[in-house]
Amino acid sequence: MPTTELTPALSSQVRRLVWADSAKAFCVIMVVLGHAVLWYGVTTVSVPQPVYYAWVDVVSVLTPVRIPLFFILSGYFAKGAIGGNWRQLFRRRVASSGYFYMVWLVILTGIYTTVAHNPFLPGDYGWANAAMQVLWPENHLWYLWALAVFVVLAKVLSRVPTHIVLSITFFVGTAMTIAEQSLASSLMRNFFFFLLGAVVPHALEAVVRVAKWRWVLLAGLGYLTAQLLMQRVDPHWNLIPGWFAPLWMILTLIGSCAVVQGFAIITRSPRIGAIGHWVGTRTLPIYVTHLPLLIVANAIFAWAMSVSYSPLAIALMPVITTAAAVCVALGIYEAVSRVPYIRWIYRYPWASGRASTARRG
Repeated sequence: MPTTELTPALSSQVRRLVWADSAKAFCVIMVVLGHAVLWYGVTTVSVPQPVYYAWVDVVSVLTPVRIPLFFILSGYFAKGAIGGNWRQLFRRRVASSGYFYMVWLVILTGIYTTVAHNPFLPGDYGWANAAMQVLWPENHLWYLWALAVFVVLAKVLSRVPTHIVLSITFFVGTAMTIAEQSLASSLMRNFFFFLLGAVVPHALEAVVRVAKWRWVLLAGLGYLTAQLLMQRVDPHWNLIPGWFAPLWMILTLIGSCAVVQGFAIITRSPRIGAIGHWVGTRTLPIYVTHLPLLIVANAIFAWAMSVSYSPLAIALMPVITTAAAVCVALGIYEAVSRVPYIRWIYRYPWASGRASTARRG
């Protein structure tokens, strides 16, 4: 389990990568926020339409960045394993990602079929559905499945010239997205971003080295301006890019540069860097447990609103439930990690030394 405590006294190696840990923390929290906003559509609480649509717009604008940047950073942290031998790759990356995918698929299916129904799954969801998802992950754990596949593909393609493999994956990703918005097209787009982090890590490091607030502002304004113009053309374009897929992927790069440079700057503060590192090395427990926790958080929230209705609380519901889910997920992780007989749900049993499941990559 992680040995780094919440302290400004981070090692020089950790401090060098704290911007990446912090950006990962941002991405996973934005994933939780995106799922939290979905509850506006199923909660029994009365939600004003302007509030609902405002949050939908926020989540929509963030869509091209939150998961693609997560994959860029995962590729960046996996570059060493991809450059090593096959045995290390399977042990450090493929087996561990597959292990957590299987463990949490079983755990969450058990939860969803007994104590807490997930309203976003089919009404007949059960063990048969879960078994089929071993081969094709139509659930929110798909990121772990994709990581296992992506590192193998990246290793296979490692001898292909970088410019060729990136050009092909970009073209195929955009072509598949134009043809149909599906899990397959999403996987191909994200494979391109994973490869960016894995095969051209120096490009990401160059973005960090030149980080200045004026570049963050310029990239951020460019990203938001393009988003505003495209929203007027097609309000659903972020979720279904269609023919705008090339622009969508270019905006992903622009938005990701803004986020990465922003964290490269603010994590120069030792305390902010320590917090970002602490959360960023614990993205796994947040990712795998946040949906059941959102179910509970929204049930409690709905009860609280039935007792004392608050328009402000309704407007901030996604923020409140996101904060609750993230904090409880981290609390559960810290508690479970100290119990030998159950910590395997967060710790890869065959990890070498004191390697932690919640650490980078």
